[in-house]
Amino acid sequence: MLIDYPTVVLDEEQKTIIQYCADGNVEVLSMQICSLISEGVNLSEYRIRVVSDLESFVEKVQIVSAGYDDRAIELMKYMNSPLEDGDIQFNYEHMVFTKVGHESYQFMFINNQTAVASLDFSQEQYEYYLADVEDLEINTYYIDSRWAELFSRTSLT
Repeated sequence: MLIDYPTVVLDEEQKTIIQYCADGNVEVLSMQICSLISEGVNLSEYRIRVVSDLESFVEKVQIVSAGYDDRAIELMKYMNSPLEDGDIQFNYEHMVFTKVGHESYQFMFINNQTAVASLDFSQEQYEYYLADVEDLEINTYYIDSRWAELFSRTSLT
């Protein structure tokens, strides 16, 4: 199923709003927020995340639905990705967090829209990176690989 229209997910349990807009149109994103406000949503109670591609949208929904902090997940993806071309025996474009079975998660290495390898999710590692980000005040709605790289270079010792 292809979603080619702006979409908003409001997760009241996890207090997260996920906005998807394929072209990143600021006016559309603003209209989504205004609509939520008119419905009585108190934005100060929610984390807001914005994504502009369908794969990231599905991933964010899975992360939030599982009760995980997307900042820790993005940091895990960044820290677990091979840094040098010779570090691995396969090519990949990016990694995604995904659910496998009823209660298991893993990171899939994706190349040309095909999974070429996977890495099991580690709850211990998640908690390690969560400790770095859980009290962090952020000023962006875009939590992705660029955010994780910048955070790791400036905040991790």
